[in-house]
Amino acid sequence: MKKIEKKIVLLLKVILLQALWYAAVYYADLYQYSLLVISFVFVILNFILFLKKTDAKTYFLSLLFFILFGVYETMIASQLSLIDYKMDGFPLWLMSLYIVFICYYGDVFNYLKDKNVILLSLLGAIGGAGAFYGGVKISPIEVKDQFYYALIALNWAIFFPVSIKLFYKFYKI
Repeated sequence: MKKIEKKIVLLLKVILLQALWYAAVYYADLYQYSLLVISFVFVILNFILFLKKTDAKTYFLSLLFFILFGVYETMIASQLSLIDYKMDGFPLWLMSLYIVFICYYGDVFNYLKDKNVILLSLLGAIGGAGAFYGGVKISPIEVKDQFYYALIALNWAIFFPVSIKLFYKFYKI
């Protein structure tokens, strides 16, 4: 595939992933099981279509790390009463966001693999808190304490550089 075609495909992939993010957040309480299934389908298709030459173990262990981080972050915010997800049970729709996040690794985030950890931490803090802030505005979530955003920023300041460094340490083309 030519360089320009690769960039167009990559742009379409990012647009599709952002559309999934929006759908997951906006329709959170209505279609959470469907969103979870769609997210796993995206992950598998991403591996087959874009990363088929990579190590499946690295990809799926990274996915497990993302899911565990998502469960931790969701549970800690709930336990500290910083947020109300406005639903009974665990917000599975939120897990769909962590699941599909792996689709950015291996191509979209390639340019970040050699960046300084401090820069990655800043990107994680700002991007993570910003995504959650925007998501809260269109989802059924109610933030009970503004400390929630600080917690998200701190968590993503740690998670993002760790996820980038670990993924690309073992990532092979």
